[in-house]
Amino acid sequence: MTTDRQIDVLLTLTDPAADREPVDLDGARELFHQRLVARELRSPWPGRAAVIAAAAAVVTALPFAVSAVLPDRSGLEPAAVAADGQLDCGRGFAAPIGPATASLRLLPTALPPGWSLAQVLARDSTAQGWCVPPSLSVLREDSSGTVTGTVSVVGPIRAYVDATGYGSSTTATVDGHPARLWVYPHPGGAVAQRWLWTDGDGQQWEATVDGLATEDAQALLGAVSTSGTALRWDVAATPGWTVVHQRTGAPYDTSRHHLEWTVRFQADGVERSLDVDHRYDDAIPVATQASVGSRLTTVDDHPAVVLPLAGGADADGSHVVPVVPVAVELASGTIATGGARGDLAQVQALLASLTDTPADDPRLAELAGR
Repeated sequence: MTTDRQIDVLLTLTDPAADREPVDLDGARELFHQRLVARELRSPWPGRAAVIAAAAAVVTALPFAVSAVLPDRSGLEPAAVAADGQLDCGRGFAAPIGPATASLRLLPTALPPGWSLAQVLARDSTAQGWCVPPSLSVLREDSSGTVTGTVSVVGPIRAYVDATGYGSSTTATVDGHPARLWVYPHPGGAVAQRWLWTDGDGQQWEATVDGLATEDAQALLGAVSTSGTALRWDVAATPGWTVVHQRTGAPYDTSRHHLEWTVRFQADGVERSLDVDHRYDDAIPVATQASVGSRLTTVDDHPAVVLPLAGGADADGSHVVPVVPVAVELASGTIATGGARGDLAQVQALLASLTDTPADDPRLAELAGR
């Protein structure tokens, strides 16, 4: 069960305006699966619903993440896989900074009718731990362009399964090697699966499949093979599936640094917002954020993902209104996210129009928030 402290930790990261000290993320493992979304519905910051929904979609696709094998650089102990398959995400800190001092200062070149700039906020974030990007991300789409299946592989890793974890998993095989399999439910009766195994070189890997029955998911994983720190997906054996990301270099580092940038607006009396995540290290394509029910698209030639419909609170929190989260990859390593409320085309255009502004742009000082 996610604790109130864990929720506060996560809201600190998603709300750069919150007047809190940098926080310790150790133990905040369940992320957005349970009460975070419910709490967001009561938030006085309705624009944040899109960011939280987008993050929740990512967590759905990547139920748990593990560390790259970088013992000399990270110094991290192997992570424990608990009964629910969750791993400790490590430690992270997010400190508010002045917008003018940020390395990237993105403001829209044009606003939809009825919108006005209200506030600009920035945070400098660092983290160390096992929530590293996937080394492989594969998707399946139907004829309408909707994502109907996802595969994610993270690794190599350093992890062990504790006694309770063994009790909730079953034995399986991946790439000819013994594996542990967890099957976990989604709302509405669907299931997803994750596997943990050690290959012939002694390297550990984790795979997650969503959108398929367990038997079909197990068969699909026959397309995965590993050698040293590298992995391969058999494209010829998996027609209808598309590789949207594959790591080709060294395993991802367990230390991460990024800029969180938020712009808030008044839109016909309702607060709206957009958020930008700018990574200083690993540049991961926006397509890796797609979950089952998402739609891949482009916005002004920028890759984009329209995520499944989510809920969000209105201005006074009195009722839930539908929100469609959309994420646009402005440049390698820079992804902007916003929430559409019946105005998807306008929100997409707003995100695509974000342009880096000079540090002396007077709007940065006028609109700066803590």
